[in-house]
Amino acid sequence: MSVTREELDSFHSYAVAKISNGGADLSWADLFDLWRIENPTEAERAEMREIIREAIAEIDAGGGTPVDEFNAEMEREFGLRRK
Repeated sequence: MSVTREELDSFHSYAVAKISNGGADLSWADLFDLWRIENPTEAERAEMREIIREAIAEIDAGGGTPVDEFNAEMEREFGLRRK
């Protein structure tokens, strides 16, 4: 994958802002990973939209776990308590 000038400028601006706002301890790899999460490619966005569509279809078909059951399971599994 080749890098465009626009992507490089975007990453540079992002990295400078992160470092200036308390992220001085972040590595290059950390900065790049965070930037990629916040700036997905069009293909990644399309993939996320499809995953969301599939999840909604599953819920509409009666699948999935109700949120109260999910929360109770997470509380048991990780020893959490609600406030």
